[in-house]
Amino acid sequence: MGESLIILEGKNMERKKFGDLFAKCRFLEWIIKHNKSKNYSLASEFLFSEEKRYADIIKITKFSTTAYEIKSEKDNTYRLYEQLNCYSKTFDYTYVVCHIKHLEAVYKIAHLGIGIIAETAPHKFKIIRKATKNLSLSPLSLLTLFSRVELQQFFNKKLDKTIPLEMLRKQLSPEINLENLKKYFRDTLFNRYKILTERFLREIEKDNIHPDDLLTLSRSANIGQSIW
Repeated sequence: MGESLIILEGKNMERKKFGDLFAKCRFLEWIIKHNKSKNYSLASEFLFSEEKRYADIIKITKFSTTAYEIKSEKDNTYRLYEQLNCYSKTFDYTYVVCHIKHLEAVYKIAHLGIGIIAETAPHKFKIIRKATKNLSLSPLSLLTLFSRVELQQFFNKKLDKTIPLEMLRKQLSPEINLENLKKYFRDTLFNRYKILTERFLREIEKDNIHPDDLLTLSRSANIGQSIW
């Protein structure tokens, strides 16, 4: 009985995982189709924040960063409040992309600055509420993007190699010009994922993104970068 329950739970987790991935693929198709400018970068499963969270999808232009937290039909909203707090400290705009069944719950959890996009039917998305710009980004959250070498470039000085990177970021965060940091964050992120995005767009079938395609946009840009 116990073994059967474990197998059943495993199958449910697997179905949820693939449901989440296909929901992400459908939304990426929608983003690509409705994006007017071609000058943008995309990332999937992007590691960010001093709390070490993953953003489902982010879109980066030279002027803004937009994060999308996806809640598929098989997902839940239990951790959404904490997730959105981290998003709002790191990205210019934040959206929850949810299955229509989660819409009421998302309305209750997401504050007015958070945008909401609902999947009303498979492959059909509707903007329920537009996001407003996050004006109080956290320097420490933004600094988690950068390796030690990138921090040295930003501060234009040699940094102590004996200090652990997380501690170094905390020491540096109070002396930062936030506007300069936000620009450096956008530019670094845009450039880091631009080649991967171009490769992703070349390789996918039109209007038919598969979960395997997401690997191109997932974590690859951080290989060889000691950001943690």
